[in-house]
Amino acid sequence: MKTEEFIEVDWIKKWALYSPDNIAVQSIDQDVSLSYSELDKLVNKTAYYLRDICDVEAGDRVAVLSMNRYEYVVFFFALQKMGAI
Repeated sequence: MKTEEFIEVDWIKKWALYSPDNIAVQSIDQDVSLSYSELDKLVNKTAYYLRDICDVEAGDRVAVLSMNRYEYVVFFFALQKMGAI
């Protein structure tokens, strides 16, 4: 996957390079821990899904209704990577 088509400063990608195995997100309720590397992969997959399937583009406004779940963090960073609001 090419990430060059998204934003220039990608903090999740940078942390995935610096500390790929460190825990980035942990959800006790869902019993899930994601390393920066795993989070980066999920964020990229979500960004491409939003772009290719949902036609979300940079500058688009997206509403999210969510409970406190790790998927919200993935969704948030995917939108940030795409330049969506």
